[in-house]
Amino acid sequence: MTMNDESPYEPIACEMYSQLELHIMHGDCLRMTWRGNANIDHMDTIKPLDLKAVRESGEFLHACDSSDSPIKIRLDRILHFEKC
Repeated sequence: MTMNDESPYEPIACEMYSQLELHIMHGDCLRMTWRGNANIDHMDTIKPLDLKAVRESGEFLHACDSSDSPIKIRLDRILHFEKC
């Protein structure tokens, strides 16, 4: 599942970015809700792996979903997350 939204990227708060970095460093799993393609909301338990910026598209969280499939979520589409 990949977030390919064409809407302009809105930078996220530094605090949220820092929290995601810490969860990645600690190997935490997260319960996350995000808005995907066609404005469909998704909720899943994910394992965050990395944060990457794509010049044309914004910043993305690379993770594995609950079925261990790789996913990429645009950071400004994350609605909520908490540690499992």
